[in-house]
Amino acid sequence: MTTPAQCTLNYELLTEIVDLDKGHHLEVNAVEVTCLRDVSRGIAIGDILPFVAVTQFLLTRDNTLSRKIPNCEHKTVLMYIDERGAVKSDIAGVDLDATSVARWIAEHFRFDFKARGSERSQFVQCERAAVIDEHTTYLPWIQEINTSSLRGASLDVDFTVTAKAPPVTGTKSQALLKVVKDGLELRFDDACVLLQLRVFGNYASAEDLELNRYWLTLHSDTKPDLRVAVDIVDVEPRYAAPAPASGTGKANADKKALGASRSD
Repeated sequence: MTTPAQCTLNYELLTEIVDLDKGHHLEVNAVEVTCLRDVSRGIAIGDILPFVAVTQFLLTRDNTLSRKIPNCEHKTVLMYIDERGAVKSDIAGVDLDATSVARWIAEHFRFDFKARGSERSQFVQCERAAVIDEHTTYLPWIQEINTSSLRGASLDVDFTVTAKAPPVTGTKSQALLKVVKDGLELRFDDACVLLQLRVFGNYASAEDLELNRYWLTLHSDTKPDLRVAVDIVDVEPRYAAPAPASGTGKANADKKALGASRSD
């Protein structure tokens, strides 16, 4: 006989019962890290291996929570991340909204993966692991690594889960980086720095960049690297190119203006 749901565990309920100022009321149990790909036949250099952090979230107080969620006691496993990266709850009478709970975990906890013996993490966000909703939240407990970045014949992975600091309230949010006419502008409280962006590439003309997507990798010494998508939606030449002297004159001129980064 199926127990009827008495409450729905979702983003809103977690926000209500978890006090960010006085503690998360949740104890994190980092169980293990597992690979989402079958590696029984070995690992080759250049393989992309996704890993998942199997994690439990246990209640540490039951005074307020017990009135909101049935069948809960101290140290009850409220929710957990399984070996496939799915968010689940086994509490009887609780209807889990896995999508919104996954988003709540991603916003309130940080997952750090690291290959044992490495000075810094080579793990990056796994683009295939995302909650596809209006927020498109990438799941931080699933990260991948390119084996070509490793040294040695074995791969041992560790991970940690830490609660993020509560957001600072009462301050006005402002963009530190914005695109201006002649470059990129960085604004700080007491200064403004103007950066110029130069693009290099082996293209016949700048117009060839239009409607293409490119990726920038932002490297961190302590956190997973970040990939930024750059979509070229429009290219407007500053001046008309001179008539080419030969059949390849225009291509050479445009390469020079763009800044070719590769020589034949």
